Amino acid sequence: MTYKVEEVGEKGEIVIGEELREKLGIGPGWRAYQFVEDDHLIIYFHPPRKYDSLAGSLSKYVNEDNKYNDEDWHKVREEAWMKAIEEDHYQWK
Repeated sequence: MTYKVEEVGEKGEIVIGEELREKLGIGPGWRAYQFVEDDHLIIYFHPPRKYDSLAGSLSKYVNEDNKYNDEDWHKVREEAWMKAIEEDHYQWK
C-alpha cells in the first residue's frame, strides 16, 4: 500500500503526493469528487472529458425570447454540474 502523510493547509487544502498522483494517473484538469461517508472523506478522481468544439452549434436555437441573463445561466450551469457529479458518483459505487 502506498501512503503519504501531509499536513492540512490554512485554507483546508491538502497535497496529493507525487507518487500517489503518478500511481493513479492524476493530472491537471482532473475532477475530484468529494463525499463524506460515516466519518471518512472519500475522493474519486475523474480525468477531464474531451469534447470536440461545440462553439456555435446551438446558435440557431438562441433568439431574443430565450436568452438567459447571467444569474439564470449561472443557476442552470450549477444544476447541470450537480447532476453530472451525482451521475458520476453513482456509476462508481
